[in-house]
Amino acid sequence: LYLKYIDKKIKISNNVKYKNKENFLEADEVDLDLVTKTSKIYMNDKNQKVKAIIKNWMAIIKKFRIKSFKNTDPLLEIKNISISFEDRKILDNISFKINPGEILGLLGPNGAGKSTIFNLITGLLKPDFGKIFFGNKDATNYPIYTRTREFKIGYVPQYGGFFGDLTTYQNLKAVAEILIKDTKDQNSRIEYLISKFELDYLRNIKASVLSGGQKKKLVIALSLLGDPKILLLDECFAALDVLT
Repeated sequence: LYLKYIDKKIKISNNVKYKNKENFLEADEVDLDLVTKTSKIYMNDKNQKVKAIIKNWMAIIKKFRIKSFKNTDPLLEIKNISISFEDRKILDNISFKINPGEILGLLGPNGAGKSTIFNLITGLLKPDFGKIFFGNKDATNYPIYTRTREFKIGYVPQYGGFFGDLTTYQNLKAVAEILIKDTKDQNSRIEYLISKFELDYLRNIKASVLSGGQKKKLVIALSLLGDPKILLLDECFAALDVLT
């Protein structure tokens, strides 16, 4: 529904009908309560939000259908993937797609293969069967650094994900040099993430002596360095406190 506030009169749009003709209204926002049959109409007038509550009527929206839509290639497609460790089959003929703007959650007990799927996507593991596509490119045999740079993947592993012998800043600098070509852009991105994750006071401290939560914040920052299109999060909030 859309507001047209004309000459201090509220008018109805063509695609909306109401049972009570005296309450023909349009609005920027409409809350419909299916239980009490109460509708709250919000309209913006002179930068002030005005609320009108109309009771005992419901909006009836005309039926519509989608005639056409833009068919985009998925960012990532896993196609008939299978992998075994020795005699134990971990994944068996798994397929799924991830489209732009989509959030996909993997649920399952310990040992179900969730982390294995992430390792296959990043290139840490190679499947026994099946293929991995980024867009329309078959990247099944691409190395880790090529997938990260070319297809802009960020990954927060469940464990590790940092260089223990390097400081917080050195960790960020090492990864930035791989993902970002321009030195100024590298430094700008590093300083932004250090500020965003409140890591400035840890800048010159080795990652190996950071607390669990500090390490996790560093790893998340590392995953965001290349401004990823695909962000893989494996238990990403483990060890983080509520305020963080």
